[in-house]
Order: sequence, then C-alpha cells, then structure tokens
Amino acid sequence: MSSTVPSPASPNSSMLWDGLRRFDKLPSWLTAAVTLGLVAAALTSEVPEFASGALVLLGCDLERLRLKRGYWIGPYQLTVAPAGGVGEPSQVGVEGRLYPPGALPQRPDQQAAVAFGTDDWRYQLPELGLDFRAEPAGAGLGEVTLPSMPVLTDPVAARELLEATMRAASPAYAELRLAACTPRVVRYKPGSRATIVYHLEYPLETDAEARGWPEVVIAKTFRGDKGANAWAGMRSLWDSPLGRGGTVQIAEPLGYLPDLPMLLQGPVGQERTLKELIRAALDAGTPDLLGEVDAYVAKTAAGLATLHTSGASIGKPVTIDDKLAELHEVADTLSVNVPELAGAADALLARLEELAAVHPADPPVPSHGSFRPDQVLLSKGGIGFVDFDAACHAEPARDLGLFRATVKDVGLTRKAEDGVPEPPHEVQLATYERLDRLNDAFLAGYLEVAPPVSPVRLLLWETAEVLDYALSCWRKVKPEKLAANMLMLERQVNGPLDVA
Repeated sequence: MSSTVPSPASPNSSMLWDGLRRFDKLPSWLTAAVTLGLVAAALTSEVPEFASGALVLLGCDLERLRLKRGYWIGPYQLTVAPAGGVGEPSQVGVEGRLYPPGALPQRPDQQAAVAFGTDDWRYQLPELGLDFRAEPAGAGLGEVTLPSMPVLTDPVAARELLEATMRAASPAYAELRLAACTPRVVRYKPGSRATIVYHLEYPLETDAEARGWPEVVIAKTFRGDKGANAWAGMRSLWDSPLGRGGTVQIAEPLGYLPDLPMLLQGPVGQERTLKELIRAALDAGTPDLLGEVDAYVAKTAAGLATLHTSGASIGKPVTIDDKLAELHEVADTLSVNVPELAGAADALLARLEELAAVHPADPPVPSHGSFRPDQVLLSKGGIGFVDFDAACHAEPARDLGLFRATVKDVGLTRKAEDGVPEPPHEVQLATYERLDRLNDAFLAGYLEVAPPVSPVRLLLWETAEVLDYALSCWRKVKPEKLAANMLMLERQVNGPLDVA
C-alpha cells in the first residue's frame, strides 16, 4: 500500500489529524501512576507502616493499568520487609485505582487505622490520584481465581486428567497410558486464563515415539466461551487442508473439557517467533537476518492464504462494524476520564464508516482473529500458527490488516519495550519505510495464493488497528510506546487514507 502514499497531506487528512493530534501526549498525572519510583516514594512517606519504619518498602511493580469508566485499575506488587532486616521479604498485592484530577472519591475516614497487609486495608495518595486497597484474597483485580488451576497444576491429578482426555480424543490415543507428567505454568492471568506445558513420561515398555504420541502437550484454560470457540475452530482446521501441515503447522486438538474449561492440544515446533526475528533483524541490520525475515514473511503469507482458503467452519461472524464499535467505546470511555479528548477520534471514525458503507466487504473466510507476528512460530525453516482463541468468520482484510499494523508496532516499539530511549525521529521514519516494504511483500505473497482483496477494505482494517494501537497507549497507560504509535497513525492518515 505504500505505493499509493502521496508526498503532501491533503486538506482531508489535515482535518482528520487536527483531532487525532490530541492523543499525542499523555498528561503528567496519568504517567505518574506508572512511574514506579514516584509511587514507591509516596507510599514510603505516607503509609504509616512505611513512614514509621516498621516496614521497609523494597520494591514496587505494576503489570499494567486498564481503562475503566471513570478510572484506571491495576495490580501493584509491593515487596516489603520488616525493619532492621529481621525476617524475609514478602510480596503483597494491592489494587490501585487511578482517578483523573478532582475525581478521587472522598478519602476514607480513619484510613490509617487499618493495618497494611490486612483484608480491609485502604489508603489514598491524593497527590497522585491513586486509591489503593487490599487485593481480595485469591483474586486478581476482583476476579475469581480460575477454579481448574489446582487440578491442572497437581502432577497426579493432571496425569489422570490428561490420560483420560487424550484417550477420548482419537482412536490413535485409545491405548495411551502415562507414567507421570510434569506441569509448568507458562502464562497465568488470575480469573482470566492460563497456559500450562506438560512434559509427559510413558511406561518403560511403551514405545511412544513409534506410536506418534507426543512428549509435550499444552493445556489452556479460559474464562467464558473462548475455549469452546478455539476447540471448535481447531477441530475444523485440523480436518481441513491446513491440518496436513504442508504450508504451515498447527497444533493437534487433543480434547476439550467444558466443565473446567480446558483445551488440550499438541505441540508446535518453536525456536523463536516471527516477532522476535523481526526485532532481532532490525537491531542487527545484517543482510542474513533481513533475508531470513523476508523468507519467513513469505511463508507466513502463504500460510495465511492456506488458512483463508481452507474451507474450515470456524468461529462467529466478525465485521468492520464490530471493530469500529469497539473503538467508539474506547474513545468514549477515554473522553469521560480525560474530557480534553472528547471527539478527538470522531472525524477518523466517521471517515472509516463512510468508506465501509460505500465499499462492500469481500466474502468472509475462516480467520485467525488475532493474527500477529507473535502468533507465528518459526522452527527449522518452517512455520506454525498458534492461539486460535479469537477464531472467527471474517473478510480476509481482518487478519491482513491486523498483521500489517502489528508488524509496524513490533518494529517501531522494540526499543521502548526494553526500556531503551526511543531512536531519533529520522531513524524511526526509516524503520517505518522498511516495515512498510515488508508489509507490501507480505501482501503480494498472500495474493499469489488467495483471491484478490479489496484495497479499501484492507485500508479500513489496517487503519482501525493502527488507531487501536494509539488508543491502547492511553487505555493501558504506556507512554513509552506512544510516540511510535502516533507516528504509525500519522503516516496512515496522511498516506494511504488520503487517496481512498
């Protein structure tokens, strides 16, 4: 799409950018809540246990803030130790709610009377707009802990569960017996989802390799219906041409237990992800690594085309209207919390809705739904696709647009995520152009295998995803990524969208 980018911005794009430029900088009161040194200093000077020296605050960490209507919420992890070095440090999770200036609820009476670390503890830092409270026992941000975790992480209970699930999955596993399994939790979001890798051991007399039985399986547990959606989609894909593994490898679905809920699947070879390779190649800048990226992107394009033309029955219908509605909701919630942002995205969203009404969608295809370079695994020259939780039936531009937008984000924000200062603007522009050429090669490779895709529909989805990345810096309070994401948005609005 870069071939259509004109040099100057048109009056139309200038009008759109006038509103969007209001997203250009996070206010200091918002960034202060993720400046952990400031938060730790305020807690140390004000919370009685720290101020008196009874406890020492050794560390303050934050996974991420999340936007809610009227505030942001996030889990802060405090490392504390008794004064004088007596006793071991401990981790105390607290829930932090960040309110805009003037919106902090009335300070609790007698807040200093409840001891830090107890269930009813609550303390406000008015100068930072933060309202801290004890995190509910066994919960994360007030959500119930996944009830299946005790079973899935117990080696004995998990062995029995895996054995029964795999035996019921396919005649190929009807005689499977496990001697033991070793669980390893690789991802866990309390109350939401978990991923557990199991290393399997078979009885000595069993030749598991000859039978094609795996050494490793992966269990994913979910909240809601994502697990059922992933299971249905993976079953259909496994029975389609995609499951034959010629162009791309996918995980074999080994069973779904709705009562937990748990999805069990086989392994996919992984030496690194496409995201990791793109970042390594941009950092090194060597012809070998850049050529490796080109080769794997070409294989990814062919793999996605194979998925889209597989004929699999997969997921619910998803449309551009759904995506634009999500963006409207985020922009609206942001405007409640930050009134200066009211209407900032309206002109762009109206333009996208106008284009969507005039240019009909291409026929829907089986789609990954969250197709990013992180979901492309690389191993021994081959590729694999993972994470079909958001599998859906959508026009091809949905997967294509998200992938292209994410390639730019992956490349432009790689330094920010490592805590390294952002490169000069000229360097970022050169990186953007390189990533744009990579995206064009990806699209060309895809179109060699799949039917034509409407350029305007691809533009719609890609622009929507680029806007989503910029809004995400506000929604999740990520100041380190904002400049790069705003560069993406500006180039998108003053480039391809100009000529649509």
